[in-house]
Formats: sequence, C-alpha cells, structure tokens
Amino acid sequence: MTRPATKVRPAHELTIVEALEDPGLLGGLPAFRDLATWGPWLTFLRAVYGLPMKATDIELFKRHTGRSRYEPPAGGFPEVVCVVGRQSGKTRIASTIAAFEAMLAEREPDRSELYALLVAQDHRAALRALFSYARSPFENVPILKRSVAETKADTLRLRSGVTMAAYPCRPASVRGLRAKVAVVDELAFFTATDGRLQDVEMLRALRPALATTGGKLVILSSPYAQAGALWELAKRNLGQDISPVLVWQASAPDMNPTLPADYLERMRLDDPEAYLTEVLGEFRTGIANLFDADVL
Repeated sequence: MTRPATKVRPAHELTIVEALEDPGLLGGLPAFRDLATWGPWLTFLRAVYGLPMKATDIELFKRHTGRSRYEPPAGGFPEVVCVVGRQSGKTRIASTIAAFEAMLAEREPDRSELYALLVAQDHRAALRALFSYARSPFENVPILKRSVAETKADTLRLRSGVTMAAYPCRPASVRGLRAKVAVVDELAFFTATDGRLQDVEMLRALRPALATTGGKLVILSSPYAQAGALWELAKRNLGQDISPVLVWQASAPDMNPTLPADYLERMRLDDPEAYLTEVLGEFRTGIANLFDADVL
C-alpha cells in the first residue's frame, strides 16, 4: 500500500511534536528517526508550545521548572529560557524550533520580510552548528526542499517570504527586522570582541522584533556566573507559576540519556567546577562575570 505524500498542514493544526514524529517532515532527519532518547526534549517542546501532556510529562515539567502545575498560556509561552549542561542536544533543539517556525510561517499581508532569527556568540558559531542544523530539513526533506527560494551562506529564504538567518551577538544587526521566532544559543557567553558583555543589549534588540508578530523568544544556554541576563531571567522566573517566562533548568544527562557514563565520571573527577556548569547545568558562585571589570 502506498503511503500518501506528506503535506505541511496549517500552523494551527500541526504541532512541533507531530512534525518530529512524521518521517515526511522533521522526523525524516537522521537525528530524529528514533525519538526514544529525545523524550525529555519532547516534554520541553510540549511546554514551549502549550501542548497537552501526560502525567509523566507533567511531573518532568514540574521537576525542571520548579512550578507546581502545568497551566500554559494559549499557544505556549512567549519567552522560554532553557538552562542546561553541554552535549545535552540543546543546539539541535534550538535549530529545530527555528526550522519549525519558518516552515509554517505565512507570508505577511503586505509582503514584507519576516525572519526566523538564530543568534550565537559569533558568526562562526552561528553558522557551524545552529544554522547548519536549522537548514538541514530544507536540504534533505523533499517537501521542505521544494519550499526553498534561495540559499546563501547565512540565510535561507523560503517561497513564503520567510527568511531564516544566522547572526552573531551584535545587537545592531537585528534592529529593524520583524521575526516570527528568535532563537538564542549560549546567551551566558555573549561578549563583543573588546570583552564587553552583549547579553542584555542583544535581548533588548530582539524583543521588539517579535512585538507585532506574536513570535517566541527561545533562549538555550549552558550557565556560567550568577550574574548577567541568563542568571537574572532564571532568578526571577524559575519556579514562578504565574510568570509568562518559562525557565527550564536541567543537567545534560537529564536531557540526553545517551551521554557516556565514563565521560560524565571523568568530568566529575578531573574538573569539579566545570562539572557543575558544563554537566549539571548549575550557575557558579563566586564569579562576578566572564571578565574582571578592573582588568578591562
């Protein structure tokens, strides 16, 4: 029996989890052909988009958000912060959110440009993993490949008029854009070439880009010091039932059960301080910032 060709359903019908489960959509990517090990991230995505959850999902949600109940706003949370250890799969998930939003975004009535923004510490980081992952569905999934109008080194323009673009953490570069989604990778490490922190100013530049589109701001980062934009967002919103900002905090093995036990044990024994942030996803105490202000 021939299986009918996959069609991209309207945004109000297709969920991101369904897209990942569909081998004709995001599920056609090698990384997502077996979702057995992506369970914690699927729960996270349900929370981001306010999708129905089973009891086991809700328990996981409460554990990692500190909230006492799961009561998402319609359409999910407008701003999401995921604080998690490295090698957890966060960059892959960040890029998947951007690809999903670009895939379903509709052309603006005035035919103006609409963006799916991917922001990383520098241009190389933005292109090397974040944009590379986000571009992959449009290069390898037949139905999505047909939706591409033009591809350049750091942009991918769809026939719908939506452009997926990678940017370094330079606030001026995104001013004036309108975005359906802004995905930020490793916010805790956003610095300019002269060492000035760029985290707060980058968020100030991104939020207005989403103001008239109903778009989401999604931040995924490993933590560092108990200072800066990431720390302030976590401190204010983690465990707050009524906050419109969802903060999810987890260790790398919590989110990626495939991490080798010997790697985790080596990290724990060889560098306990790095283990705290890089694996457990916890902020370090006693560090004011990435750079000493007196030295600068």
